[in-house]
Amino acid sequence: MVAMLKTSILLLAAIGVSVQSTPLLAVEVDSVQSQSSIQLNSVSLTREWSFAVEGYPVEHQGSNTLNISISGAYKIGIADTALPSFLTIYDDIDQFLSRYPNEDDYWEVLSCKLTDIILQNNPGLASVTVTIEVLPTQRLPYTRSTTVTRTDENKITERWSFSADEVSIEYQGTHHLNIEIEYIYQDGIATSQYPDYVPIYRRITHYLSTYPNREDAWEVVNRNLADTLLQEYPVMSALTSKLEVLPTQHTPFTYSTAVTRIQSGRAEL
Repeated sequence: MVAMLKTSILLLAAIGVSVQSTPLLAVEVDSVQSQSSIQLNSVSLTREWSFAVEGYPVEHQGSNTLNISISGAYKIGIADTALPSFLTIYDDIDQFLSRYPNEDDYWEVLSCKLTDIILQNNPGLASVTVTIEVLPTQRLPYTRSTTVTRTDENKITERWSFSADEVSIEYQGTHHLNIEIEYIYQDGIATSQYPDYVPIYRRITHYLSTYPNREDAWEVVNRNLADTLLQEYPVMSALTSKLEVLPTQHTPFTYSTAVTRIQSGRAEL
């Protein structure tokens, strides 16, 4: 056990780990009084924790390097003696990733299964959130990230994001864009329904390059892009698109537009 602990500490030091634990006062709303009347309960505490691992090497979908963030909340009233060690949780993650059987699984599937393993092995947790950021490679020069939150009642929220820098687009002249896309999946999405982000990226660049009305403002283009992606991918419940237009000789300043669309069609600019 001592040897295993020493090995874990050395590995964590080599990769780079930060840890944070935050006790928070719980608040209770008195259902008899106005909803604005909030009472502090000094006995019941919600304890939250987090840690991060940077530069984690893994063999999944080829050789990749990950930044991993883990956070969660302990069950209310948990005894100090029942608190799980972050080293134990890290070992669970390390073993899970190093032994993951299906190399072709999407990162979303892997992340979702990882949250299940962490909760199963740590019954003192009320919820856990796992964010896995996959760093760019020569083959796939995009940063992509999967975030899954799972509760002990098996409620799951999943989101995916990816970004590409200095993408060359012919619109209102030649421009270079930094593109960031994030979407939230519909509740209950099946493993077979996760979309491949690479065709989505190609769809975006094709859409921007062939956009019909060359006089539209970038805000309009971005809003129409978000609408198009939601229509073509109904497994997304919401999508945020951010386009950062880099300076040119003609317009020497950075310009950015961000839009969030949900499946009902409401926009937030």
